[in-house]
Amino acid sequence: MSMRRRIGGHVRLLRLPLAATTAADVWAGYVITHAPRGPLGDAAPPLSIGELLALHAVALCMYGAGMTLNDAFDAPRDETLHPDRPIPAGVVSTIAAYTQGALLLVLGLAIAAAIGPASFRVAALMAGAIVLYDAGLKRWAIPSALAMGAVRYLDVQLGAGFAAGPAFSPAVALGLYVAGVTWFSTLEERPEQGRRITIGIGYVVLVLMAEGLRLPHYLMASWLYALAAALIAFAGMRAVHRASTASVRALVLVGLLGIFLVDAGSLLGWGHWPWAMATLLLSATFPPLVHLQSRLVAPAGQRASGGTETEVSS
Repeated sequence: MSMRRRIGGHVRLLRLPLAATTAADVWAGYVITHAPRGPLGDAAPPLSIGELLALHAVALCMYGAGMTLNDAFDAPRDETLHPDRPIPAGVVSTIAAYTQGALLLVLGLAIAAAIGPASFRVAALMAGAIVLYDAGLKRWAIPSALAMGAVRYLDVQLGAGFAAGPAFSPAVALGLYVAGVTWFSTLEERPEQGRRITIGIGYVVLVLMAEGLRLPHYLMASWLYALAAALIAFAGMRAVHRASTASVRALVLVGLLGIFLVDAGSLLGWGHWPWAMATLLLSATFPPLVHLQSRLVAPAGQRASGGTETEVSS
């Protein structure tokens, strides 16, 4: 096997196209709690670019670990359901996948410990939730939704350092939202269950409405929250109508990309429009990362397909 194909397999395990969503999470939590107009007011510590970059590195490590361990734990199941994935295809061994995931977890925890005790505690909780999800909770709809919602809640709290408390609105909003997206992902193999998809649509819309009203500048946040809800509703109705695995996967992908809208909406809700615009610009990384990953994964001499995976595992 060529080195290029082996490297491409390891890269595919990371699912790079959606990695920037972790940056959006950390930005939202960090900027809102460290800016004078945030919940801490004048007591907010000054912004530190170095600390912000380090927190991004922790979030990216946790994301990569979660995605990699997702495939490692699923290897026996994927031999039947997804034989083209790196492990069942023989491109990456199961041991190598576990090793990659474990190293990324350790690296993320090490960087968090260097930042400080508060960051380490959040990263440790996140690592635990990731492992629990990948190791077994994903088999059940509600536990998997709660676990993945907790991971994204902690992603925002990683940036915030729990400085604004456990009820910090941007973290709660994203956690509840991602729990709904995860609910959709559990229906990929049961696309005919339109009633459950409809319930999920209603849940996501209500979450965004309720959380948006808690923000100081809720009218500003409402534009992006409403857009996220509308996209979920449209993709959800399409999935109910078509009742196909492909349409449910498209719904999940729309929900994952909606993370950028939810985080940007939270930033707007606290009056930080420049950071909100930067978060929206981050979403532009998705197409080139899809192209990059497909180029790395495609065997030499073959045209890349440009596809991407939509599993919600971090």
